[in-house]
Amino acid sequence: MATTEQSTLEMSEAASPVDRKQVWMFYLMWFGQLVSQIGSGLTTFAMGVWVYQQTGSAIKFTTISLLSGLPGLLLMPIAGALVDRWDKRWMMLLSDAICSLATLSMLLATVRGGPTVTHIYICVVAFSVFGTFGFLAYYPAITLTVPKRMLGRVSGMTHASEATSRIAAPLLGGLMIAFMGLQTIFLIDMLTFIFAIATLLIIHIPKTQKTEEEKNASPSLFREAAYGWTYIKERPSLLMVLLYFTINNFFITLALVLFAPMILSFDTPQILGTLNSISGIGLLVGGVVMSAWGGPKDRIRGVLGFSLVVSVSLILIGIRPQVLIIAPALFALYFAIPLVNSCSQALWQTKTAPEVQGRVFSLKRMIAGSTAPISFAIAGRIADRWFEPMLAKGGVLSDSVGRLLGVGPGRGIALIFVLCGAIALILQIIAFRLPTLRRAESILPDAVSD
Repeated sequence: MATTEQSTLEMSEAASPVDRKQVWMFYLMWFGQLVSQIGSGLTTFAMGVWVYQQTGSAIKFTTISLLSGLPGLLLMPIAGALVDRWDKRWMMLLSDAICSLATLSMLLATVRGGPTVTHIYICVVAFSVFGTFGFLAYYPAITLTVPKRMLGRVSGMTHASEATSRIAAPLLGGLMIAFMGLQTIFLIDMLTFIFAIATLLIIHIPKTQKTEEEKNASPSLFREAAYGWTYIKERPSLLMVLLYFTINNFFITLALVLFAPMILSFDTPQILGTLNSISGIGLLVGGVVMSAWGGPKDRIRGVLGFSLVVSVSLILIGIRPQVLIIAPALFALYFAIPLVNSCSQALWQTKTAPEVQGRVFSLKRMIAGSTAPISFAIAGRIADRWFEPMLAKGGVLSDSVGRLLGVGPGRGIALIFVLCGAIALILQIIAFRLPTLRRAESILPDAVSD
């Protein structure tokens, strides 16, 4: 099937010089953003390591993670409205330019003796805020640049680039901190921003038209931001897809945030590092497969089918404390994640009008991502207070569930993995039985044409 689909695409592209030119424009934009992502990953990794080495404070170290996500998440509805108002290419240029200035300020501070922790926090907030604008402009720019039939493959490419950054940045960052220092890392990040800006100056991204509501009403930023919710609410199938992802994300994140302590309860940090590398490789392979294949024609079936792989993998990871079981299950889980997300993203890009994608996608990301902080906040507490004692020696479940999962440190966390996987599995069964969700591909009209 993949071979036939690919040859059809090649023949179609050969017959359409405009299509081919636009596709190459996307490739150039994608490569520029990939290089920039790796540079930003190096800087983020280096800042965290530097703060921890200088202060020895885990709180200050984790504050970087908080500041890198929360400001952008809170700003998303307004950012989405502004992205829909403004030119996508110039929005991405502005994002890269301001982030490069923040990196330049850290480079200059390093030359003068080293940045302060407060300086790093300010720069992290700048990366979060302006990176959000760039991210929200990137996906509508893809929709406006490539043919509709390629959106699944393109989504796979974007996930492959994220996986490449996830694998390369810590590996290269650790070596560069040891042998080259912060100055070199910040300088390289500056160069990657310049390269990304240069690619954006070369390409052309078509502009969007205003909606009828916006043409007939006085412009209001808050009204435009709220329109993202109105757009989703008026399309029950999109609302059901969003609800499905929000609930599913909660349980998957709840388990995965506890992966490291579960592994360290019975094995070494070296094994944990190896398993983390396997997860990164799984992400990369899944993204590459999706970019070559393009996904199934019915994208909802792709979402639910590959989510099934994620659920079963969660159960297998928790079932026994054996690396030979955990490693392939972990690879399968992270292999399936870009396939799920790419099918979903292609669906949203196809069914959402380009002129409102900034607002719709910002709201989608904010709602679906809002469960992650909740998972982070409660995972450790429920593991330590409830699940670990229940599967300790002599615990209330040691003679029942303990016979299957084992007893002792980390087995309570393993039970969380099994339960989260089982709940996600039940959620997929329910989703398959809901026509509004299962038939979203056919119910929702395409808002993007070739």
